[in-house]
Amino acid sequence: MNNFSEKAALVCRELSDRGISFEKDTPLSARTSFKIGGNADIAIFPETEGELVAAVGVLKDADMRFMLVGNGTNLLFSDEGYRGAVIITKKMRKITVDGNILSVLCGDSFTEAAVAAKDASLTGLEFAYGIPGTLGGAVYMNAGAYKTDIGYVLTSIKVITPASTILSPFCLTCA
Repeated sequence: MNNFSEKAALVCRELSDRGISFEKDTPLSARTSFKIGGNADIAIFPETEGELVAAVGVLKDADMRFMLVGNGTNLLFSDEGYRGAVIITKKMRKITVDGNILSVLCGDSFTEAAVAAKDASLTGLEFAYGIPGTLGGAVYMNAGAYKTDIGYVLTSIKVITPASTILSPFCLTCA
């Protein structure tokens, strides 16, 4: 399947069959804090880990270019847009506390995670209050402020491999 239109149609059918929310020809300017950028051929909005894994698998099977985006904070897209799919993870939200462990999904706000930690009397994320963006983006770029960063408090993460499998937990302190 060489024709991009055929790939896009196949991807949209597969996403629809799996009940995964998506839009075609979506303006990226509406999805970023800077409000610039052309359209993405497909924007995908997973709400669960399973939907994210399935979406990545569909895109890999179709050999379609894709990228992951959280809330689009401090992200610049070309006015020419993005040829392929943009997976927007900001609907993947769930913050839980179990003892002294704060668990957060990639689409959760970094600031909301800091507030949840404070409310649970957990320390370490004070620096995160007010930093825009999502936890996924914060981990990806090692966000920080006030001489500390997410790397100092993060103990494990779940990683989606290129084969659309989950490594869980991916231990950061085991290396």
